[in-house]
Amino acid sequence: MATARMKPTLVPPAAPAEPGLRLRKKARQKAEILAAATELFRSNGFEETRMEDVGRLADVSLKTVYNYFPTKQSILIELVREDRIRMMALYEAILDEPHANLAEALSKLIRADIGDVLTPNDKKLWRELLAAEVRSSVDSAEEYQKNREIFGAYIRKMLLRFRRDGVLSSAVNITVAVDLIYAVLAYNFRIYCTSPEMMIGDVEKSVRAQLQLLITDWTVTRPAGTAPATRPGRKS
Repeated sequence: MATARMKPTLVPPAAPAEPGLRLRKKARQKAEILAAATELFRSNGFEETRMEDVGRLADVSLKTVYNYFPTKQSILIELVREDRIRMMALYEAILDEPHANLAEALSKLIRADIGDVLTPNDKKLWRELLAAEVRSSVDSAEEYQKNREIFGAYIRKMLLRFRRDGVLSSAVNITVAVDLIYAVLAYNFRIYCTSPEMMIGDVEKSVRAQLQLLITDWTVTRPAGTAPATRPGRKS
């Protein structure tokens, strides 16, 4: 009598990963690639770093690196974008309760924008970022411009807040004022990044002095001892 053939055991296919899990994995992998690129840009410089080096340090394939970032330039743009997003909460806090003195309030906003660029390696990384901006293509230049516009919008909000309080003269052209204040930031940040001996305190002192001089004719003159009608601060 023939023996009955046993039916093969069917193994159910693996359930697909949950969408949330896949998204978290992709975000984590992207962050690891960015961290690896940042480390290499700091130590070796932008031009000397290859995409292969980024993949090796991040422990992913070259194809995976290109899946997230088609060029090294796109990595730099993402680093600038993430830096701006990280700082926005601090900008908001300064705007929420600004210093009563306009120059001091703007100085604090600029200090927040410089962020955690404190060490020689931090400065080297940002020299690479600034140089890449100069070399950027039209598309990349538009991305850098978006970042400038974001910070410019916070400067504008600060100026308008002081105008509403009666401190900033209504004769001041806000658009021109924003450009001038941003120029103070850009100038001092470039000097800071290219000067090994310059400390963050030196930048703050320079920015404060320049802004005090710049806005001398911007503010409304009041008799000595007269305070503004309302002090800039948190609205009730």
